[in-house]
Amino acid sequence: MGFILGNIWKIPYKYIVIKLYGEDYKDLVYQCDYVMKDHYLAKSKVMLEPNEESLKNLEQAEYSLIHCHEYDKFRKKLLSLGLDEIDLSYLGLEIIEEKQIDINEIVDIHEIKQK
Repeated sequence: MGFILGNIWKIPYKYIVIKLYGEDYKDLVYQCDYVMKDHYLAKSKVMLEPNEESLKNLEQAEYSLIHCHEYDKFRKKLLSLGLDEIDLSYLGLEIIEEKQIDINEIVDIHEIKQK
């Protein structure tokens, strides 16, 4: 009996952690993805049209990357609380479904393009 309980205790524990922190994690995943996209676009614009306005937009985009720092810290917190990479990946996929994000848009955000 003890062996069985020792092996299944994580299931309700993970469920509780996901219920407590899952929505916050999904919001940070979403924010970080879009901040990275904005940063990439701003950086590309500076390379194509280096002027005061494009530099200012890049600087603002760089400040916005704090969302990715918050995402990373929160991700590490959830890992330390017992969630694993699969749990976090599943939450990331849920936000794609919830926001009905087009898969092409996700590819565009993460694709590295060189000119």
